[in-house]
Amino acid sequence: MKIIVIISIIIISVCSANADYEYEVSGESDSGSIVEGTINAEGRDSSYVEGVIIDEYGNEIEVTGHWTWYREIEVEDYDGNTYTLEVR
Repeated sequence: MKIIVIISIIIISVCSANADYEYEVSGESDSGSIVEGTINAEGRDSSYVEGVIIDEYGNEIEVTGHWTWYREIEVEDYDGNTYTLEVR
């Protein structure tokens, strides 16, 4: 019985460590354009994020980046534009 409990705890720990988290965000680009979208973080302790934001003209922009502070994320698109986002 002890072995089953230990194995169950290990499986739960491994599964929860790899969970994805999704955040609704809004913010602006380095040039002042307003954006909003969804950002995903892999694992509770991961600083790496990726997702899609939408600019004020409706353009979808794929971005990657990292957490910079509590509820604040800095991301960059493939063209090198930087965006500062806040979790809503």
